[in-house]
Amino acid sequence: MLNGAEHTSLRLWNEQAIPVTACCLDIGIKKLPNPQHQFAIGIDQALFFTNQSRAAKLSEDGISVVSIAKYHNPMEELNVNADKKQLESVMDLLHPGWRKEVVVQQFLPKLTVSYDFPHVKRKRNPGPSIPEMKGIFIAGDWAGHEEVLADAAVASGKRAALEILHVNEMVLAKEG
Repeated sequence: MLNGAEHTSLRLWNEQAIPVTACCLDIGIKKLPNPQHQFAIGIDQALFFTNQSRAAKLSEDGISVVSIAKYHNPMEELNVNADKKQLESVMDLLHPGWRKEVVVQQFLPKLTVSYDFPHVKRKRNPGPSIPEMKGIFIAGDWAGHEEVLADAAVASGKRAALEILHVNEMVLAKEG
C-alpha cells in the first residue's frame, strides 16, 4: 500500500510475522440437543464453541447459529479433513444427535485471525512509527508488543496516537 515499503521496517515486520489462523464450523440448527451447553472453551486444545443466537437474533425463523472454532498451531502443517472431523467430534460430545437438527452448515478451513502476534522470533516490535517514512504510523491487531488481538489493536493505536502528539509537539516547539 505504501510506495517503497519494501525498503523500510515494514519489510522486516512482514518477514518476521507469523499469522494466527483458525478453522471454523458454523451451523444453522433447529435446536440444540443439549441446551445446557451454550459455550465451551478447550483447556487442553485450542477449541472454542459458542451459541451466537444466545445474544443476537440471527434468523427470522428461530434457527440458532452456533460456531465451533479451532486455532491452528503455526508450526504444524494444516490437515483440513482432520480439523473438520475434530470440530464435528466436539459437537458430538457437546450436542449428541446434532446432525439431525442441522439446517445449514459452513466449514471455513483457514481464517486469518491476526497477521502476527508477539513471539520470540521477532527481531523488533512493529511501530508505531516507520522510521524511514516520516509522518506514517501503524496500528492494528498485528502490531502488538506484548498484547494480542483487540488488546493489541487498542494498545498499538494508543502508541501511534501518542507518537503523533509527540511529533506535533516537536513541530510546534520548532515553530514557536
